[in-house]
Amino acid sequence: LNERPGGKCRSRLDVRATLSDDNRVLKVAGKSITGQLPTSVARPKPQEVATRMVEVEAERKRAKARTDISLLTSGQWRVCAINPKRKKRSGPLAALPADGPYYFPVRAQQTITFGSDDEGTFNNGVFWGPLSFRLIGPARWVPERNRMEFTFAKAELRIGPFGPFNFDAGESSIAGKTAKDLPFFTWFYVDDEIAMSRGRTGGMALYAKVPPGEEL
Repeated sequence: LNERPGGKCRSRLDVRATLSDDNRVLKVAGKSITGQLPTSVARPKPQEVATRMVEVEAERKRAKARTDISLLTSGQWRVCAINPKRKKRSGPLAALPADGPYYFPVRAQQTITFGSDDEGTFNNGVFWGPLSFRLIGPARWVPERNRMEFTFAKAELRIGPFGPFNFDAGESSIAGKTAKDLPFFTWFYVDDEIAMSRGRTGGMALYAKVPPGEEL
């Protein structure tokens, strides 16, 4: 139990219940990453988060629900938790849990834009102390599949006040290419607080909307 002002006690589940929809576990997880969760409230276990993500994906598939692209492109999204496809990792990735799920250990924020023709840009940044690294490239929205296909055309590195240092990262166009050729995310759920996707390799991710003023 958590002590509240006035001597009243309130359980962890009571606090979650103030988030008034079925995805409150996911929203609590998101707020724990973006710094919006009171320290008295426990962060959900990664397996709780992963279980609910799988349930949401199944519910959305049964309903044949379409994702609202305007929600996806309104603001910046921070990666909160990963539920990877189970596989053994090697090299620099060996330090990450092999079986997942887990909370993402570094700050990663994404910005997505699309025009009226469903063509746009995907900006994927990782930030660690004075270092920032972005991959930026063209993206395409496939509405009937809730899918964003993309590639990365350039990389941008900053070290404190130095930079940006820009590098070529790939092709600048995805014209003529399909999901057979490109990485993609299927955004099976997006609202004004959280988003969820499944990638081409089978892993799932939970994102939280970045609070105003904290975009990078």
